[in-house]
Amino acid sequence: AAAAPPPPESVPAGARVWMVRFTGEVHTDYDGYAAALNAYRERKWACRLSGRSGMTFEEAATSEDAASRATRAAVPRALEPTIVSAANFATGSVDAVADAALKRLRATFCVGEEVTVMYEGGAYRCHVVGMAEEDKSVRVAWLVADAPLDE
Repeated sequence: AAAAPPPPESVPAGARVWMVRFTGEVHTDYDGYAAALNAYRERKWACRLSGRSGMTFEEAATSEDAASRATRAAVPRALEPTIVSAANFATGSVDAVADAALKRLRATFCVGEEVTVMYEGGAYRCHVVGMAEEDKSVRVAWLVADAPLDE
């Protein structure tokens, strides 16, 4: 188990403290600690990423962590800068921000993105190596030279 964080500097040395394990909050009186713990144990919390509700604070935090890891694993690295750029200064609900990022992704290619190129009757796996703004053309490189994809 990880070591507990030191108490805040405002807590006198040697004072008796109670810490909420999953938030790191430090309380100098038991009643305040108990009230905070009871609030965190209520099933009123929701995961901001999945929208699942009716959880304790700790369950919601764990759900958000798992959803965040799953999202990072599912999103290709080449698309991250575009997604972050679209979401960076966005306001609104998570759904609205996600919709704006998706709309932006659909409107452009990203350097490093893997794409399927239809060429002379075959389908080829390629990745985007550059784009020309003036004519909106995309430069690609074959991932496997002269190897059409199986359909």
